[in-house]
Amino acid sequence: MEGSGQDDEYWNWVGKSRRSKLLPGDELYAIECEGITQGLMMLDVLKKRCQIESQLRRRLVYISALATAPWNRPVITNPPTYKGVGGNLVDFAVARSYELGYQGRIGLHALTGALGFYRKLRLGLLDCGPDPEEPDHLVYFETLRMDDP
Repeated sequence: MEGSGQDDEYWNWVGKSRRSKLLPGDELYAIECEGITQGLMMLDVLKKRCQIESQLRRRLVYISALATAPWNRPVITNPPTYKGVGGNLVDFAVARSYELGYQGRIGLHALTGALGFYRKLRLGLLDCGPDPEEPDHLVYFETLRMDDP
């Protein structure tokens, strides 16, 4: 990704992998096809809580990093080799949330270049706006679950 001009071009996935093995609650997942990694995602399943008022302090699965391979990004390679890699990773995060008993709740801070992607997802993600507690004031998204007990 280096030199691509993408927001995540300097992410160190080797470092993220090491971190996921050391820190409780950090999990790293990959989508592979034909032996090639098509996308990566890092989750925090223990340390984050909901920020939406009606769900305050409930557990959620936090997507701390998500990236698709350059050849799967329409802004870099059009048409992309595979479509839906990012969406499938987000779907997996929701499934992991259900697995953990968090009723499908997920949260994430979106890089500027990914805002459109998260706004288009049909998962009930609420755009909570820029987070003043984030260094770059990244926009925070969280699932709004009206059926929570």
